[in-house]
Amino acid sequence: MSPTDVELVAAANSTPLGSLLENCQTGLSPTISSTLYNLQTLPSETLDWALDLVKRNLYEQYAAAKDTGWSSKDKLAEMTEENALYVVATEQRPGGPAEKVGFLYFQFTMEDSCDDEGDPESSDQESEDRQAPVIYCYELQLETGYQRRGFGTYFMDMLEELGSKYRMRKSMLTVFKSNTAAIAFYQKRGLDRWNITEQPSTAEACRAGLV
Repeated sequence: MSPTDVELVAAANSTPLGSLLENCQTGLSPTISSTLYNLQTLPSETLDWALDLVKRNLYEQYAAAKDTGWSSKDKLAEMTEENALYVVATEQRPGGPAEKVGFLYFQFTMEDSCDDEGDPESSDQESEDRQAPVIYCYELQLETGYQRRGFGTYFMDMLEELGSKYRMRKSMLTVFKSNTAAIAFYQKRGLDRWNITEQPSTAEACRAGLV
């Protein structure tokens, strides 16, 4: 694992929030706006909504996966990790309040190479040496009325643009193997290298060559 890789992740995570999206395409339509948050700026009511949206969209898949199950406490802990970053999209409708469209939760981090199966008997140092700087999509969730309208593509375009801007080698995510629609979407995006995770119900995908 090159120190340069670690430094790339550290630099991305230390970028001031106001500068992170500079020169990135963040507009989808005149009525749609996107706001970037870290844990210090994310409103508590927005975090509550995001957690609830994950539950509404994925509860049945979590519940059906005996190796995971649904735990609001565990999911909240995952969604409030130190380097968590959120992009929240809202739509301003004429004569009404802004309506939340969906959100992207991601992190800049070091992860095992997605195309490296690895050796279960390898040392911790060898495991570190296989790691690479990635932009990891933890959640991409849309309200029902905004699904299949291009917002998933919008968020993934932003994710990969950020990954390229900050010289991450890959984009990565984890998806339920039962979520065939999401898998098909991500495969079209080029996330075509798949590893089975520690949980049999999920798989991890990556797209190499962001930089």
